[in-house]
Amino acid sequence: MSDRLYFDAISSQRNQALPSGTSRTRTASSGHTTGHTVTKKISNKDSSAIFKKILIAIIVALSLIVLAEIVFQLAIANELSLKTINIDSDLTLDHEAVLKSLGVQAGSRFYGIDDAWLKDRLLDLPQVMSANVEKVFPDTLALKLRARQAVVRAVANLEDGRQKMVIIDQRGVVFDWANKNHSNLPLLSGIEFRNFRFGLTLPSIIVPLLNDLQSLKEQSPAVFAAFSEFRLMPTVADGLELLTWTMLSPVPVRIGPSLAADNSVMILRVLSLLGKSIDDSNLQELDFRSPNLVLRRGAD
Repeated sequence: MSDRLYFDAISSQRNQALPSGTSRTRTASSGHTTGHTVTKKISNKDSSAIFKKILIAIIVALSLIVLAEIVFQLAIANELSLKTINIDSDLTLDHEAVLKSLGVQAGSRFYGIDDAWLKDRLLDLPQVMSANVEKVFPDTLALKLRARQAVVRAVANLEDGRQKMVIIDQRGVVFDWANKNHSNLPLLSGIEFRNFRFGLTLPSIIVPLLNDLQSLKEQSPAVFAAFSEFRLMPTVADGLELLTWTMLSPVPVRIGPSLAADNSVMILRVLSLLGKSIDDSNLQELDFRSPNLVLRRGAD
């Protein structure tokens, strides 16, 4: 009976909450009042109004952002000019002349500089190994350039018939003329340049030798300096062998397509131990291609 009393109490409270003169009706199936339906309709209207307000606020915010961008581009960006160019570089080039040739100099529009395009153009220079370009708001351009490091020299035949010495880095890129500072580099012979220009890259089969020489130059400068020439010797099977000369003897040493550090030390040790005995005029070469050293004489 308490359930019945509880239900009547709730019903009585609900009836009391209704304004005077308002009647409550029930549906036969659900027992719900029409008052619930009225409340739900009001709630949907409120949600729709809130959504419209949010949408209008978003549109206004986006419009303000676009307007601010337009004002910035028209009134501010065009007024920003490049005042400072910071260059961190080990190149021997005239940096200002290079940048000017690319349309970049003090006074250039700051936002008119495409840093990605500028980086690509700097990397197109044969002497440049790596480049980093950064624009620093509001008026500074920062450049970091690293030069290619020469590891060998080579003779290039020019179109006018002249021969000039050029330098090559460990990646096989021919990037500049040789000068007196490169006189200690070994000569790379047995190669001919066709349609010579800076930026040419040697065949990939030569790169292992150049990498070995770069490592030797950095880790054992004295051993590196003892080698004076490497002559490329193509094999029948499209492979490569090398004849190398050292400062210790006029007799060449035949090796495989590369020069490991331990092999280079062994070559110098053998030549040093043999000393004057290898000055025999009949001795043609020393062969280090196999585990056992082979001395080849003229009649071999």
